[in-house]
Amino acid sequence: MSPERTADAKVRNALDALITIVSDIKHFLDHPPSIKEELVGRKRAVAIAKFLKEVEEMRLQFVEVHTISTGARVDVLQSQFTALHVSQRPADLPLSNIPPKPNVFYGRDELVTSIVELLLQDKACRIPILGAGGMGKTSVATTAIHDPRVKEKYGQRNIFVSCEGVVSAEGIVNALATALGLGANGNPRSAVLRYLSSGASTLLTLDNLETALDSADGENVELLVATIAQYARLCLIITMRGTIAPTAVDWEPTCSVPLDRLPLDAARKIWLRTCGHNDDKLDTLLRKLDGLPLAIHLMACQGKYLTPTQLLAAYKRERTRLIKVGRAGRLKSLEVSTRLSLACDPMRQEPNALALLSVLCLLPDGLTIDELPDVLPSMRAGITAAASVLMQVALAFQDKDRLRMLSPIRDFILREHPPHGAALKELRYHFMDLTFKVYGNGMDLTKDRVQVFSANFGNISSVLLQFWRTSPNKEQIDTLLLATLAPAHTSRMSSYGDFVPLLSEAKLVLGRLGNRAGAALCSEELGDLMSNQHRYLEAAQALEDAKASFDDLGFRHGAAECMRSLGSMLWMQGRNAEAARLVNEAKSVFQEIGDRLGAAKCTQVGEVLRLQGKYEEAARVVMEAKTADCLLCEQQLYFLF
Repeated sequence: MSPERTADAKVRNALDALITIVSDIKHFLDHPPSIKEELVGRKRAVAIAKFLKEVEEMRLQFVEVHTISTGARVDVLQSQFTALHVSQRPADLPLSNIPPKPNVFYGRDELVTSIVELLLQDKACRIPILGAGGMGKTSVATTAIHDPRVKEKYGQRNIFVSCEGVVSAEGIVNALATALGLGANGNPRSAVLRYLSSGASTLLTLDNLETALDSADGENVELLVATIAQYARLCLIITMRGTIAPTAVDWEPTCSVPLDRLPLDAARKIWLRTCGHNDDKLDTLLRKLDGLPLAIHLMACQGKYLTPTQLLAAYKRERTRLIKVGRAGRLKSLEVSTRLSLACDPMRQEPNALALLSVLCLLPDGLTIDELPDVLPSMRAGITAAASVLMQVALAFQDKDRLRMLSPIRDFILREHPPHGAALKELRYHFMDLTFKVYGNGMDLTKDRVQVFSANFGNISSVLLQFWRTSPNKEQIDTLLLATLAPAHTSRMSSYGDFVPLLSEAKLVLGRLGNRAGAALCSEELGDLMSNQHRYLEAAQALEDAKASFDDLGFRHGAAECMRSLGSMLWMQGRNAEAARLVNEAKSVFQEIGDRLGAAKCTQVGEVLRLQGKYEEAARVVMEAKTADCLLCEQQLYFLF
C-alpha cells in the first residue's frame, strides 16, 4: 500500500473514531442527570474527564497523519480561550515562586539524575517523591527542577505550588489560579485546568500534598490530581509524606519507592559543610540520627555551639523519640532535634527567643523582621536579637524577607510551648485589626487591600482559628466574630484562600454558647463561600439553616439575604423558575423593610426572566433596580436583548 493510501486510511479511521466520540458526547449531553445526581454524583465528572482525554488523543492522531494545521488551530483556540481568564485577578498578588536550590545537598544525586532524565523526555511523566517527614522530599524536587536543562525546556511554564496548610481541592485550585495569574471571576477551576491542558510543555510541582490529601476533602483532592495528571503535555511532580501516592494516577515506577535514609558518608558531608566541627563521637552520633536528613541538618546547626560528644549525651536521654519515624507519629522524627535546638546555649541566653518562637508558630506566612516590634510591642527591646538567635539555631529562617518556621516545627512548638500572655493578646489584636483595615468600610476591594490580605491569609486564618479554639469569653465574641466574617467576605470576593474551616469552627463555638445570631451569620457566609466553590448541596443546607435561624430571631434582612443567595445559586444551576420565586420573595422583603440596595441586588431575577422569555417583565425589573444606583443594572440591561 502506498504512503498516500496509508495516510488516507489513517485519516478515515481517525474520522470514524471522531464521529463515534461526537455521538457519545451528544448522547451524554442529551441525557442530563437529575438535580440530586448532579449535586452529589461523580459519574458525570469522570465521564467528562474521559471525553477530554479521548478528544486529546484524537487531536494527536490528526497530527500524526500530517494534519498539523488542525492541531495548531486547536492550540490557538485553546490559548485564546485561556487568555480570556488572564489578568482578571490583581496583577501584584504574590505568586508561589520556586524555592531556591538547597545549598547543602548530599546523598540523593542518583535519584535527582533519574528525575531530570524523565523530565527531559519528549513524553509526559508523573513523579511522586514520597517518604517520612524530614526525609528531604522538597529538597529533591527543587534540586531537580533547578537543573539548567529542565529550566531551559520548561521556561515560564515551570510551576511550583506549596500545598502546606491547604485543606481542600478548592484551596489547591485557588493557589494554582494565583500562581498562574488567572482570573478570580467565573470558574477558577475551569481556567486553571484549561491553562494546564493547553500550550507548550508544562512542569507542575505540588509540594506537601499530604496536607490536602489527609483532609476531609481528600477524595476531591485525589480526583483533582488525577484530572491534572491526564494532560498529555504536562509533567507532574508531587511531594508528600507517606509511602503510597494517590492510586488514580499512573506514576513512574522508578520514582515510586519512598526516600530511604541517607548513608553515613552523606550525613558526615552535611555535618561538616554545615558546622565544620568534629570529634571522635561524630560517626556514633550520626548513626543514632538514623540517616534522617532534617534531623542531621538541625543537629549540625547545634554543632556550631555544642560538640558531638555533648550532643550524643543529650540524645541518649531521648533516643526512642527520634527512632519512631513515619506512622509512629507525624512529628516523632523531629522532636529530639527540636528539643535539642531549644536547649542550646543561644536559646537559653536570649530571654525573648522562646517567646518569639511561640508567637511564630501561629504564623505560617511569617512576619518581616521590621514588622516584629510593632506587632509585639511588649518584646520590642530584645526582639531583633531573639529573631537572630532563632535563625542561628535553624528554628526559623528568612523567606522573601519574612521570618518563618518549618511547618513540623511550628506544630511541635504549638503543642509544647503555645503562645500566651501579652504577646498572644498583641498578636490577636494586630491581625483582627488588619482584617478590619483590609475590608474597610464597605465592599470596595482595591488591589492594595487584596495584596495585603493575600500576603497574610495564612496568618489571619491561623490566629483567628486558634482564638476560637481557646474558648473566647462573651466580651470577646462580638469583635472576634466581625474579624472572622470580614476576611471570609474578602476571600469570597477575591477568590483567594479557603475560609470554610475557620467559619465552621466559629459556627460550632457560637452554637455551643447559644449565640444563634452569630452562628446564623457564619452559616450564611459559609453558604455563599461553598456556592462559589460549586459545593451546591452543602451551600444550600448552610443557607437554609441560616434562614431558619433568622426567621426565628425575627431578622428579616438576614432571611432575605439567604433567599437571594439561594436564588442566585439555583439560577447558576439553570433552575430558573425556582430561582425567580426565591429572588422575588427576597426582593419583596427588602422593599418592605426599606432596603433599596438589597432590592437592587435582586436584579438577577431580570436575567432569570429573560431566560424564561419574559422580556418585558425582565426589562421592568432591571430598570426598577437601576433607580437604586446598582452598577450591575447597566450590565444586565446591556445583555438583556
